[in-house]
Amino acid sequence: MNEIFNNIKSIKLYAWEPAFMKKLRHVRNDLELHTLRKIGAMNALSNMTWSTAPFLVSCSTFAVFVLTRDEPLTTEVVWPALALFNLLAFPLAVLPNVITCDPLAISETDLVPLSRHLCR
Repeated sequence: MNEIFNNIKSIKLYAWEPAFMKKLRHVRNDLELHTLRKIGAMNALSNMTWSTAPFLVSCSTFAVFVLTRDEPLTTEVVWPALALFNLLAFPLAVLPNVITCDPLAISETDLVPLSRHLCR
């Protein structure tokens, strides 16, 4: 804390406040906000991609079925497939969180009791 106060005193003593404020405004307003906009756009794109994944998987599966089989797409095929795709929706929604999860969150001490439980 002493070091911070001494630096503040020296900035005020030499009247460097306007110069430092100009630099801070540039960093905050130009650089940081530009980066935050990029991050927001990438998050929106990522959320849109993962939200539409179950729909795209089901559409592409039905398209491949129609193109590769000679039989028509009937309700006996569609309804069970849609039920299975609905079951896959939650794992697909959770997948981005699993991919981006911090690898250090699961420590070795957590894995030892888990491995003992699974290896019974």
